[in-house]
Amino acid sequence: MFNNIYKVTSPGVIEKFIDTVEEMDSKVLVRIDTMAICKADIRYFLGNRDINVLNHKYPLAPIHEAVGEVVKDPTGTYKKGDKVILVPNSFDDKFYSDNSNRRCHRKDLGDNYYPKAVFRSSTADGFLRNYYTCSPDLLVSMMNPLLQVLRFSLNY
Repeated sequence: MFNNIYKVTSPGVIEKFIDTVEEMDSKVLVRIDTMAICKADIRYFLGNRDINVLNHKYPLAPIHEAVGEVVKDPTGTYKKGDKVILVPNSFDDKFYSDNSNRRCHRKDLGDNYYPKAVFRSSTADGFLRNYYTCSPDLLVSMMNPLLQVLRFSLNY
């Protein structure tokens, strides 16, 4: 399946790239429908970072805060149409053959700063795209009971 991904290629410039989405038996296919822009995304777009950092990162798809709808889940974790939050940090699969040890065990670093971690819109392309595939543990159901409590609290 073809996928549009939008990348910042230089300050103030976003270009459309066409890529393919690999459907796999262990990955959930999500259509991204809602995103939030963060100050970090704005800095990359405006070029308000050290030039050496920008030269290393461009082209880069921004956005690390997104929600989408499950299109297909061969793992059976989610149903088609389920709304999910996309988790922006993960670990590079080449370091792990399974999901049993995909968390940082160093309390001083945490998952976001673990050297083998991947963070969307920083060390890997972000969610400014039509479709995204990932393992089910990198999604949070919008029907999660905690989120339902928060949604009620915020709307009260």
